[in-house]
Amino acid sequence: MTPERYSRPLRLALDWVAVELLDPRCDGSAAAAGLADLLVRHGVADRRLAERAVAGHAAREGRGEGPSGLDGLEHLARAVFTLADGLPALLPGRLGRGLIRAIDPDGLACMHPGLRLPADEPYDWSTVPPIAGVDPLRQISGGTVDTHVHLGGILPPSYFWIAFCGGQLPLTALDGIQSVRARYADRRAWIAAVGGAAADRLALAGALQERGRVFRAAPPGDDPRWDAFLARLETTAGPTPSRRRVLELSWELRRGQRLEHAFVDPLRGWREAHFAAGERRLLVGIARHLRRAVSDRRRSRAERARVEGVAATLRRYLRVRNAFHQVLVQLRGAGGLAEFFDFFRRRRALTPTPRQKRRRRRLVARFQRSRMAAAVSSQLVGAFPGDAAGGPTRDLEIRTHPPTGRHALRVMRAWMLGIGDAARGDPGAAAERQRVGLIMHVGRSARADLAVSRARLGLRSMKALLAAHPGLRRVVVGVDVTGDERNQPPRTLAPVLGLARDKVRAHRARSGRPRLRMGWTYHVGEDAWDLLSGLRHVDEVASHVLPAAGGRLGHGLALCDPPRRFYGARDGFTEPTLGAHLLDLVWAWGRLRAAPHPAHGALVRFVEERLAGLLGGLDGDRLTACWQAMAFGRRGDEPDRKLASEAELLGALAEDPGLGEGVVVEGLAPEWLRLIERLQAVSRARLSRRPITVEINPTSNVIIGAFGDYRHLPYDALVDAELPVSINTDDPGLFLTNLSHEYLHLYTARMLDPDMTHDRAMAWLRARLRDGLESRFIRPDTPTRRALMADMARTTPQVLLYDPP
Repeated sequence: MTPERYSRPLRLALDWVAVELLDPRCDGSAAAAGLADLLVRHGVADRRLAERAVAGHAAREGRGEGPSGLDGLEHLARAVFTLADGLPALLPGRLGRGLIRAIDPDGLACMHPGLRLPADEPYDWSTVPPIAGVDPLRQISGGTVDTHVHLGGILPPSYFWIAFCGGQLPLTALDGIQSVRARYADRRAWIAAVGGAAADRLALAGALQERGRVFRAAPPGDDPRWDAFLARLETTAGPTPSRRRVLELSWELRRGQRLEHAFVDPLRGWREAHFAAGERRLLVGIARHLRRAVSDRRRSRAERARVEGVAATLRRYLRVRNAFHQVLVQLRGAGGLAEFFDFFRRRRALTPTPRQKRRRRRLVARFQRSRMAAAVSSQLVGAFPGDAAGGPTRDLEIRTHPPTGRHALRVMRAWMLGIGDAARGDPGAAAERQRVGLIMHVGRSARADLAVSRARLGLRSMKALLAAHPGLRRVVVGVDVTGDERNQPPRTLAPVLGLARDKVRAHRARSGRPRLRMGWTYHVGEDAWDLLSGLRHVDEVASHVLPAAGGRLGHGLALCDPPRRFYGARDGFTEPTLGAHLLDLVWAWGRLRAAPHPAHGALVRFVEERLAGLLGGLDGDRLTACWQAMAFGRRGDEPDRKLASEAELLGALAEDPGLGEGVVVEGLAPEWLRLIERLQAVSRARLSRRPITVEINPTSNVIIGAFGDYRHLPYDALVDAELPVSINTDDPGLFLTNLSHEYLHLYTARMLDPDMTHDRAMAWLRARLRDGLESRFIRPDTPTRRALMADMARTTPQVLLYDPP
């Protein structure tokens, strides 16, 4: 695409975003540099194209030529979407992937002028539309599985937006979008903008209701209750109603509908299962109404003025919605997990938490049910072409923290109901072939004692739930460890996890009850202080955490990340703590000596010299004692439970282990690069002899790991070492992806190699799919979504899950 054709959509995108909320300095021509920074930060263009788009936007603002009606929206929709089987699909290419970070794709797709939907359309297409063109998933048989996806990051921004506009989340929750890294407007500006958008949304619903009575479950247009609602809406004081006023208006709109549980969009019909159905129905209907109104030249002046008023309301609403969308979408090229955790904290701040008031606890349960249904729908409903008419099985393993405390049962039941809710609106047999399993998180922390206590609490709560309600054993399928890898080495939690595995292995189910079986996975090798630290952590997980039967490694990038690229992205050096660096060197020394190779002799001497320089001399006996205390050997089928802490290891290495200060590692030095490359090869070879699968997450690695493009991802090093590798999505709501996108991105990247053929690329993808299917924790007795819905229908409020006799 030429720069001219690229810059026009970017310029139009700026017109439809309330950029002043994303950066108060961005106020038209007075902040051209700020606007260009905003575009580059969101990965929609390079600097030259961004400046061209900003110049065009500033000129339009200066002439007072802001968008009116559907001006620009339809052009943007055509530039991003095409129609596949009548539903929106992303056009392949960089433009669409960039623009959907600046414009909410769910709202923009509704503006496509070619969208002609039948009256019985459930409006439940995928929140991340499939990519049009060659779809390798159509040619891959045997089903698909996503084994690495987080509940906290799976929800699209539109879910939270609808919750705010429906009055279900308090506007004060917008405090959580503040960030020290991003220059967002203050909380008062956000509350005013979102509150005003909530009123605008109701006004648009009122206008559409008068025109066509689109909402099937809403009262007829001549109903006096509806007329009274419109009158109250028109008399709302000020452009920004209070949250209480938004709630009152939302409940008034909801009163004519028979909704099964309260945490839903008030514009959604009671039989519609998809959380965005009401929002999509509203936007599609308003767009259709405006097109007809503009084409009708027989309208009176008063009617034309009213149409212009509706168009202005739509513009205000979409501009704020698109700004909110950008707040919850991960920036392209953000460095490391620090930026990722910043985005994740914003989502967590929008999640209601239990309070002492009973009403608040009910809200939490409704939210948990609603978000689980939305999470399943966003990744299974409409995400795979051809599923409505039939197709292979789709398995989804969702990771979440185990509920604790006296509300654990209430939350778990809400999750089960949510999984069932996601199956209610499926018109075909797709729900008969879709299974959802839950993997419970054990979180790491910078404080070892806090991490251990939290892990014990979570595992005890999970054990109590599974013991009291055996039917849950078919759905809760695994345990995962995630969190701060830099400050929490794997050996800290290894004893706690080992005891939990012992209890699972020793459990004997009563006759006719499901067995207690758990898979084990661990986030490791993704964001350690240094590449050498990541390799040591991977080895610790394989040796001390995962059972002899195997398990999975989350990300595991330290095994394959090219050292020159890793250190080059960090200005040529890293700065781990001296204590961690010393342990890394001891581990490297021991691993090189245990794996004979012609190059290892020189590398061992290099490591010994560096240790001697850092310690002021080297004691061979202490070095050997420290390596032996790491205890990488195994006793029988299970690793040793009595592990030395890092403080104890440092005590064995030096007299004074007070080594918390940082030390500079010159990563681009030739000898250091050779050391890392050899240790990566040694680690891959060791892992290939174990039944351990590496979970790769392409879009997550491209965005967080700053790989730049999918073709630069280093997964071939893992495959060449004969390591099983599965393809997953990680946090698709933050990254705007799904499993269909991940397969297609990797297929496209491989086809850029001039020596690659379609058959070879497809064979590579099929092998990764096979690795995922063989390493999944979901079992044959895990119920499908349809079966789970039927199970829950047979329960009473006191029974969590139907247990077969």
